[in-house]
Amino acid sequence: MSTQESLVMTYELSIKVPAHKKEAFIGYLLSMGLSGFVEGALDCDIPFEYGPDHLHHDYYVDHDNGENPLMFYAAERGELEATLAKALANLDAIGLKEGEVQVVWKTMSENSWKESWKESFRPLLIAQELAILPPWESPADFPVAVHVVINPGMAFGTGQHETTQLCLQLYLEQTPRVFESVLDVGTGSGILAIAARKFGCQELLGCDIDAASVSIARDNAVANGCPELEFTNDDVSLLPAKSFDLIFANITARPLISLLRPIAATALPNATLITSGILVTERHEFEAALEDVGFSVTHVLQKNDWIGFVARLRA
Repeated sequence: MSTQESLVMTYELSIKVPAHKKEAFIGYLLSMGLSGFVEGALDCDIPFEYGPDHLHHDYYVDHDNGENPLMFYAAERGELEATLAKALANLDAIGLKEGEVQVVWKTMSENSWKESWKESFRPLLIAQELAILPPWESPADFPVAVHVVINPGMAFGTGQHETTQLCLQLYLEQTPRVFESVLDVGTGSGILAIAARKFGCQELLGCDIDAASVSIARDNAVANGCPELEFTNDDVSLLPAKSFDLIFANITARPLISLLRPIAATALPNATLITSGILVTERHEFEAALEDVGFSVTHVLQKNDWIGFVARLRA
C-alpha cells in the first residue's frame, strides 16, 4: 500500500442490539431515514468462500442468528456521530433501552475497508435468472440471464437484505417483467431499477430523499451500462401523476403507509405495485392500507420475518 493510500481513512460505526430486537431496530433505523448500513460484520466475522456454488438465499440467516452488528461507514467521523445521535434519539418507540445498544468505533484505511467488504457482500441468485454481484466478481462465472453489479456504498440495497430479495423475486416470478414506465420509490443503491431495465423495462425513474443514495444509484446505473436511468432527490408526492405502470417501494411499514396515497397518484390504472419492508406482524394493517388507497393484493411472499406484496391498482 502506498503512503498516499494509507492516508485515506474510513470511519466505521458498529451498532449491536440484542438479537431478538434486531429486526425491530432495523425497521426503526429505516423509518428514521438511516438506510446506509450493512447487516453482518464487515471485519471478517462471517467467513465465506466466493463462487457460483455459494449462491444460497439463506446463507445470512443460517450464519447470523441476529448476533452480528449493523455497520455504518463514512469518510468523516462527524457524519457518523450525527447518524448515531439520530439512531439513539427515540429508542423507546421500539422498546429498546440505550443501555442495550453496543457501539464500537473503528478507523480503517480505504484499502482495508474495500477488502473487508469482500467478507460481507456475497453474490446472490434470484429465481435462477438474476445474479447480484459485487464488482470484484466476474459475471462470466455466474451463468444466468442477467447480472447486476452493485458497488458497495453508503446506500441500502446490495441485495443482502430479505426485503430487496423479496422485491426482485416477486418481480421475476409474478409479473410480465417488461413495463413501459417504472418508478422505484426509496431507490437506495438503484438495484431494483437497474434490474428492471436489464429485463427490458423502458422509462425508469428512481427517487430517494437521501441525496447520497441518489448519487450512488446514478453511479451504479452507469457501471451496469444503464446511464439513461434517471434518479431524483424529490419526494414521491412531487412526481408526475398517473405516469407509471410498475412501482417498486422497498420501505418499512410506517413511512410506506404514509406514502401509499401519493404512490397511488403516480400510478396508471391497473398499475402493478411491488413492495416489501413489511414485518409479518404488520401484514394485516398494511393490507388494509393498500385496500384503502385502491390497491388489491394479488401475491404475497414471506422470507423469514419479512413480507413482500404484489398489488394491482383498481381502475
